[in-house]
Amino acid sequence: MLDRLAVGLTMVGSGFKTRYQFPERVIKEAITNAVVHRDYRLNRDIHIRIFDDRVEVESPGRLPGNLTPATIDMAGSVPRNSLLARNLREFPAPPNVDAGEGVPMMFAQMAQANLYEPLYREQLDGAVPTLLVTLLNEERPPLWTQVSDWIDRNGSIANGKLREISNLDTLAASKQLRQWVAQGVLVALPAPSRQQASYTKPELAGLLDLTRSLSFGLDNEIEDDLKPI
Repeated sequence: MLDRLAVGLTMVGSGFKTRYQFPERVIKEAITNAVVHRDYRLNRDIHIRIFDDRVEVESPGRLPGNLTPATIDMAGSVPRNSLLARNLREFPAPPNVDAGEGVPMMFAQMAQANLYEPLYREQLDGAVPTLLVTLLNEERPPLWTQVSDWIDRNGSIANGKLREISNLDTLAASKQLRQWVAQGVLVALPAPSRQQASYTKPELAGLLDLTRSLSFGLDNEIEDDLKPI
């Protein structure tokens, strides 16, 4: 499998075959983490899916401990199966790095390769909860760094702010936002109209929904307090 994950396009016979840009170490770490950190109480296989534009590694179970998709890049991984992790470390060529260092390494190497950061998503709507890790086989545009930083600091971004950051016109900014949504690096937040649409990272969407719900409830309580008796 790993020999398919190189760079660019290769001539094969009369056509072209996709070759992948991911650092090999990132692929190995994603697969190793799926084995080490999966929930073995769940009767479900690990799935590795290879597409032209991405690779997906899906493993049974949610993130262990208090980890969330929004914090995993800073906190690293927490071994669910510590005995298995320790034994793998005894191999002559260990497939996993030291505890807590693997996921930050994945983020760092993807950034060095000018690719999008790994996308972590807990899938809870199926019969068995799973963790999906997606590695995009697409070069990250320079604009994404600014947009990602803005979202990290402010929670979400709208068309107007993207135009301000990028000097794109309205249509070009809308097209770029739609592309990021299609790639899965952004999701659209609920809005009363398209003109008021805003976008955030998938791992932050749940936190923003909760914050807005709490704020809405608080606003209602304040309004109720101000009503004449």
